[in-house]
Amino acid sequence: YGPAISRIEMYSIQTLAEGRNPGFRRSTDRPRPHNVMGNMQSFVEQARDDRRVEHQLGLWSTGLEDSSAYLTGEEVNRISVRVSPAQTTNWDWDASSSTFLRSDGARASVANTGERHAATNVVVAVMEQGSFAGVPETQMMGSGPALIATAGRVIEGTWEKPTMYRPLRFFDAEGVEVHLAPGQTWYMLSTASSNNWTLS
Repeated sequence: YGPAISRIEMYSIQTLAEGRNPGFRRSTDRPRPHNVMGNMQSFVEQARDDRRVEHQLGLWSTGLEDSSAYLTGEEVNRISVRVSPAQTTNWDWDASSSTFLRSDGARASVANTGERHAATNVVVAVMEQGSFAGVPETQMMGSGPALIATAGRVIEGTWEKPTMYRPLRFFDAEGVEVHLAPGQTWYMLSTASSNNWTLS
């Protein structure tokens, strides 16, 4: 815990922790350690201007129909992402809501309210996994394969992050930076060694 937090703060990223900052509570309807709940308004009020991110993550189009995937992507009904040997996440295109609906394997993924998890954009980046202080650590610097899906269409391209201080960027097969549609965006980091995704 301590070494990981110190390493994060070394890169000028602000951290908030239970027992050290307000806004945290423990839910009684879930087992530890999966019952930590946070108050987003409290977290926003504690944000420090000197730790503000200077670079925007992703480029945005003005609407669904001028997103990169809509303009140049291939039609897709289902995206299956092999996150790990034990987890495959499925995203099914739902034209009525203009979103991809999420499932964990064959089970629909829902919030505590019963609302289905859905995303306007689904972005997948294949990255290597190492470890630090006994904790798995995704290697986010470098480049690799990526998938960008919006509006029932998908682009297979690449991701790039040359240094810790530069933003994560996504490109199509021709090297053109991708524009996402406004709306809920779900970023998935896949560290599976092979068969990271299948499209149907």
